[in-house]
Amino acid sequence: MTCYEPSRIYRLDRDGGFELLLDDPDAHMLCHPTNCAFRGNELFIANLGRCHIAHVTLDVGGLPLPVPTQA
Repeated sequence: MTCYEPSRIYRLDRDGGFELLLDDPDAHMLCHPTNCAFRGNELFIANLGRCHIAHVTLDVGGLPLPVPTQA
């Protein structure tokens, strides 16, 4: 299954399947998104197509990054 579409962002659900998180068929906010980062429930998305960073607020947040332990 191919999950690439220049104006969409998918997320991996808890069951290991993909679900559509954001869709922008006109490519106004999303235009070839490359990377994203959460701050709470805010999502920041880097876009190659228009060289900008998009910002959306979602109903869910990202998972926290693991904190490295010192040996």
